[in-house]
Amino acid sequence: MASRDPRLACEPTPCNARCVATYTDLTAANATCGSTYLDLLACGATKSADSWSCLTITLLNVSIPMPPTTPAPEGCGTQFTAFSAAIVGNLLTCGPALTARDAGGPG
Repeated sequence: MASRDPRLACEPTPCNARCVATYTDLTAANATCGSTYLDLLACGATKSADSWSCLTITLLNVSIPMPPTTPAPEGCGTQFTAFSAAIVGNLLTCGPALTARDAGGPG
């Protein structure tokens, strides 16, 4: 993914390591959360770094980098909806994994 300059406030380090670690944590917690996160990142990798923004998940008190959530082809709306549903549907297992570290982003 292309680096964003300046970085988003919710993206203290490049996605490369953080995204992998978050994916690993989510997959260990719940396979559905991990796979929907991976789908979201894969879609986001096709979008410009400047199109990403911070998304605050109030329920978890976490802010994560997010690709545009508009419908395809401009955004990753379908992947975002699936990821959100996985997090909400598996909140007790996926929530702690998501808040354990920043979820990465374009970097």
